[in-house]
This record gives sequence, C-alpha cells and structure tokens, in this order.
Amino acid sequence: MRMNGLNRRQFLATTAASGLMLGAGPVWAQAAEPKRGGTMRIGHLGGATSDSIDPATYAAGPVVTAMLAVCNNLVEIDAAGNPQPELAESWETTSDAKSWTFRLRGDARFSDGRACTAADVIASFNHHRGENTTSGAKGSLAQVVDIKADGTNAVIFDLESGNADFAMLLTDYHFVIMPGRADGTLDWESGLGTGGYVLTEHEPGVRITLTRRDDYWKQGRAWFDTVELRTINDATARQNALITGEVDVINGPDLSTLHLLQRQPGLHLVEVPGTAHYTMPMFTDVAPFDNVDVRLAMKYAVNRDEIVEKILFGHGAVANDSPIAPANRFYAGDLEQRSYDPERSKFHLKKAGLDRLAIDLSAADAAFSGAINMATLFQQSAAAGGIDINILREADDGYWSNVWLKKPFCLSYWNGRPTEDDMFGLVYAKGAEWNESHWGNERFNALLMQARAELNDDLRREMYREMQQLVSDDGGTIIPCFVNYIDVRNEKVAHGPSRRTASLTAGRSSNAGGVLPDRAALGRRRGPPARTNEYPNRTEDPNGTNCGNRRWRDRWRLDRKVHPAWARCGGVRPSSRGGAHSGCSDQQRDAGLSKDAVGPFGRDRQSDLGGVGGRGGSGSGLHSGKRAGTAGPETSGAGRDRSGGAAGCVDRLIHLGLSGDGTA
Repeated sequence: MRMNGLNRRQFLATTAASGLMLGAGPVWAQAAEPKRGGTMRIGHLGGATSDSIDPATYAAGPVVTAMLAVCNNLVEIDAAGNPQPELAESWETTSDAKSWTFRLRGDARFSDGRACTAADVIASFNHHRGENTTSGAKGSLAQVVDIKADGTNAVIFDLESGNADFAMLLTDYHFVIMPGRADGTLDWESGLGTGGYVLTEHEPGVRITLTRRDDYWKQGRAWFDTVELRTINDATARQNALITGEVDVINGPDLSTLHLLQRQPGLHLVEVPGTAHYTMPMFTDVAPFDNVDVRLAMKYAVNRDEIVEKILFGHGAVANDSPIAPANRFYAGDLEQRSYDPERSKFHLKKAGLDRLAIDLSAADAAFSGAINMATLFQQSAAAGGIDINILREADDGYWSNVWLKKPFCLSYWNGRPTEDDMFGLVYAKGAEWNESHWGNERFNALLMQARAELNDDLRREMYREMQQLVSDDGGTIIPCFVNYIDVRNEKVAHGPSRRTASLTAGRSSNAGGVLPDRAALGRRRGPPARTNEYPNRTEDPNGTNCGNRRWRDRWRLDRKVHPAWARCGGVRPSSRGGAHSGCSDQQRDAGLSKDAVGPFGRDRQSDLGGVGGRGGSGSGLHSGKRAGTAGPETSGAGRDRSGGAAGCVDRLIHLGLSGDGTA
C-alpha cells in the first residue's frame, strides 16, 4: 500500500486524524504579507538549568520548541490532521501494517552540508531503542523489531504486530532526525539538524538562540533572521515581558488575570480546546496508593467543577481520570462522569481499612500555571472526604528533573497525543519510561497490543473504550480537567496555518501545540482581521455530529477589537470582557492550538517551529510538536510533550490567520 501525501481514505486503517478534520481556515495570504528578517522573541514556560538537547531526554518546552525548528521528522501532520511527508517523501506498508517503508527526499541536508541518509534515520531511532536507552519514547518503539536501510534513501521498520497508526507515531517530537556517527550512534551533541534554523546558543534554563538557514529545503518557512527563546517560568514576569515589549509571544498566561491581559492594546489571545490535561499521578507500587480503594477515594475527593471554574476560569472542561479527550478519535463519551463525592471518598477509605488518610503532595507552578492554587483547592475539598493533604512546595527550577517521576504524589501536565495508542503506550503501559504512576494492568496491556494491530475501527473503538474505563477506575492518575491551549502575541507577529491540537508555541509532532518560529513572520495587516476560532460557537462538528458532551461547553475569549466579525458568530453574544461561551466540536477539542508562527506555545511537531512547548505535552501553553505556523523557525513544542507530546507530544492543526502591523 503506497502513501504519498495520502488522505484518510488512502491511509490504511484510518489514523487518529480521521474524524478530527477541521474545515480550512484563513490562509496566510488572507492574514498578512510576510516579511523576511527581524528577531522573534518568545517568553517560554518550562525551562530549567538541567535542560539538554538530547532528544531522548529533553523535557523542557523551550528545548523541544527549538529542536523542532532545528530538525525535521520523517512525517508531519498538516492543518487538517492528516500525516504528510516531511523528510520522507513517501511511504508504504504491507497489508497487515507490520512492515513500513519510508523513502527519503534527496534535497534535505544538515546545516553542515551533509546529506540526510538512511543511516542517519536509523541512528536517530535506535537512540530511543534498546535496554540502555534513557529515552522517554522507548515504550513507543518497543513494537519495532528491526530498522534497516534499503539503499541510502529508504528505511524499513519491521513491527512485532500491525500498527495502523505507525506513520502518525513518527511525528512525535522525540523522533527528530539528527546525524549519525560511523559507529551507528547518534551525534545529538552537535545540535545539527535539517530544519530551517541553526542552534547558535543554548544557556540551559535561560535562553536559546536560533539563526535562520539560507539554504533550507522548505519554501515559505523560516522567515526570521533570529529566534530567541527566553525561559520565564514566573507567569507574572512572563506577562509583563509581553506587555513591555521585551518578548513578542508568550505561552502559559496566568488565567486569573487573562481578562486584564486581553485589554492591553496590541495584544491578541489565541485559544483552542484540545487534548492537554493536568494530572496528579500516584505511585501505585507504593503504599497507600497500592490499594485501589485509596486511589478511588482520592479521585472522588477532587472537586473538578471548582478547578475548572477557579483555576482554569472556564478555559477548559472537567475530565474523568482518563487522558483521552473528546478531541480524540476513540473518546468514550458514554462513560459515567466521576463527580465530587466526599462521602464516597470516605466509603473507599473505610474499605481500605482507614479512618483518615494523611498524604504529601509535591507541587510547583513550574508544572503548570496555577498549580499551587489547584493543589490548595484539592487540599480543601479532600479534607471533607477524610483526606489530609500536606502540600510540599517544590522549587520551580528542576521540577521536571527532581520531582516528576521521583516523588510518589505530585502535579503534572500533558498535552496529549495524536492517537490513543501513543498516549496510552507512552504513559500508561506497564514499564513505559514515562509511566508516571507506575501503574500496570494486565488486561489493559493486552488490549493495548490488540487495539494497535486491529484494522477494524468498530472493534478498536470497543477496545479503547474498555481501556479508558480501566484507566479511570483502576489507574493511578487523577485527571481533573482538560485545558484549552492559550497563547498571547503582539501585533508585530503573524503566522499562517496552525495545527488544531497545539498552541502557537507548541511543537509539531506531538499532541501539543505552539508557535513555530519557522512559520511566523512580520507582516502588515491586509484585509479584515482573521478569526482565532475555526468554529466559534458551535456545539456540533462541521459534519453535523453533536459532540454529546456537556462538559465541553468551553469559554472561548475573543478580542472584539481584533475580531469584530466573530462577535456575532453562532448567535452567541460576547461577554463584557470580550469572551463568549461556545460549544466545542470534536475537531475543536482536538485543536490543541498550534500557533505556528509566533511563538512559544506548544510542543507538538506539526509545524515548522512547533512553538514553545511545555511539558505537555507536553506549562500551560507549552506543547510539543512542530508544524504549526507558516513562517518563523520550525520547532515543536516543549517538554516531554506532556507533547507532543509530545508527545509531545499532539497533533492536529487549525488554520489560524493572524496578522498585525509593525516590525519586531
């Protein structure tokens, strides 16, 4: 079966992108006339002094965003959510989806002039395989039995069982292609890539500087002469830097003051519901979380509605302790929603032989904007259920290195992933490197393997439904809410088509989003202002299918000064603060928002310069992924994709045509 620029009908066993298609939005030409030159300055959440450019271990938004501008993947995801050729000009698979052949384009070169060959691709993927790898993507490639070259320009992946979504998997922000050494190892230390930018400075936890390549093989990308990604973990400082003009784009704005930020002249908000979510993982191999009744008591002690109202300020929706969002293809919306029930929490504590439970919760705002406040709300609601939570305030710097995966109960953030298999395999499969709760369930793992190889969509849907039920009821992770992707930019920056599941600063291949420097540019407004929301006030998707989920009645805050025409869309009157309630289609939910051109909001690698990604995906607007914009550096989002999520990273795009006057 051959696939080259394939559509869903042509793609074997339709990928997760199917059913998530968004209608085409405004294109770059409608938004602005791009100008080459200038400097893009991104205020990014998620950086730390321990950051590394090693694709196996990087977990900070700025690094992922940068490396997705410096490098490319074999496959990328387009604005419609379809897998498209990137370094691979085409691919084909056997009828059972067990063997995949990717044929490389011949004009892609590393920034030192060397051609990108099959040997480099093999070294890049083997860096994440084997017993000795420390890669967070190790679990995603456990299915790969062998990787071999077919000449110098083709690579064959042999899998232990069929995987209809394998091409989508290769969009993950970990799987950037870097040069290999003669001994077959990966030369990641060189920082070389085939992307539109060259890494010229990296001061971990402080700044990253990228310089545009004049010989980039992609046309219409990499518009800025220089891109600066500045780590600003404090939300107030990040917003002040945007207001004072020190940076052009930020991700992870403080939601409690977002309405004030929207009133600032020359600043524009972009927001899209997607697959990003906050988590509270509990080590299930450590007492007391090794008891399922204790885990259920914890889950019933969370007031989810209060978190959406007081932490997200309506910019999100309640979740059901499963990472699969309404945006995902096989989302099980018919499962009973878990609600706050302190009496039921006490019931499960009693079943576990406990009258009350005292527990420590490690937290820091580095996890996501408002993390400490969310921990405090949980502390208050849990007390009524017999659970006494002691909040351990951890240092922001090094949180992802010293707390996440190290402490038995902490706060975390994910951007989600483009497919259910990727999300489940990366974080919930037994033994997965990023299994943050140490959870292992034999039935779940068996279903994971069966669903991956199954080519019948109806059967896959049944399997993924059961898996979502198992994660919700037996799993060790509390997931209280899904979070909209939100980024803020100034008028000086414009960007073209964006991914649906990433923020402007997200990366390109995970389910995160972000601003991708290689797709952003300076531009002068031409024509009417572009809309920031593809489907502003619908409760149905473009095909007329009702989402059937009241929890997705999200608030989309639009700046009426910038988008006057959309104030009346769908018959919903904007609020006094420029916001409007709008329902969210499956596509909308999938739109994690990838603000392609400007900045730092995402981690999936779906656009050239995935944007600023946080741990996403996977900070608040940081998602990993790379293709989100139309100009600017090409990078993906950030972090462990909690992309993109990165993996991390998400990966659907929405067409956003944003433009503004001025120069950067």
